[in-house]
Amino acid sequence: MARKKAGLTSSQIEKRFDKEQGIGTGKDYKSLYHTRETPLKTTNIKKPGWKTKRQHELWSYLTCMCFYLAEWSNSITDIRENYLLLDLADTQQIAKFLGINHPYDPHTREPIAMKTDFVFTVQKGFEVNLEARTVMPANNLNDIRTIETLEIERIYWARRKTSWGIITDRELELHKVLIKNIELIHAYKDITDRVTSASEKINKIAVLLTEELRASQDPLNKSALNMDSIYGFNQGDCLAIIKHLIANKRLPVDMTKPFNPDKKLLFMK
Repeated sequence: MARKKAGLTSSQIEKRFDKEQGIGTGKDYKSLYHTRETPLKTTNIKKPGWKTKRQHELWSYLTCMCFYLAEWSNSITDIRENYLLLDLADTQQIAKFLGINHPYDPHTREPIAMKTDFVFTVQKGFEVNLEARTVMPANNLNDIRTIETLEIERIYWARRKTSWGIITDRELELHKVLIKNIELIHAYKDITDRVTSASEKINKIAVLLTEELRASQDPLNKSALNMDSIYGFNQGDCLAIIKHLIANKRLPVDMTKPFNPDKKLLFMK
């Protein structure tokens, strides 16, 4: 069954606000817009958030790549995805000012709210700001209609004195190794369901693991199995703990180099 065209009408927005959707920050944020409402050709991805402690709904691998970078960033403190531009009257006025058509529902011809892929809360020192980002393939920028709707979005955020920008696959490709590494360790931020008495074990051997790994010339898998045996862990526990330490930035590995358990772990110089 075909999905609806992306976007919500005023009446749909009002109904979802009644259910407390579209409000909140951090773990309390609930997007008004759901990935199941994206066009059929998109890929729906759900990921637990390190920073928000909630599940994020992402509509493409490109947005997932951007999400991983945001999770790793030290300055981004909150991530809100599928952020609807709720002031429909404003976006309509902007479209009229630009002399272009506002996005609308093809069946009812009713105007629909636009969305920005991410709104990040960014803290640098004592200064906290919002940054809005749209993610798309660079080739989409060759489409005139895409450029028109992006201009509506740009002006919308400019009126709110909020930084707005476009992130394309070309920019993300520059960080592909880091992104892949984050993807491999993302599920290990919390390992209480993977390793029995995880917190106690980690605190006891974190320093020892670091020293052992720095000194060893063996592949990571072999080193981890040896440490399982030495410290009396179940097979695989030390590798899970190592990934957990990397995810929590307690193990200073070089994330610009591919993370490969079949090779020696590379540390920052």
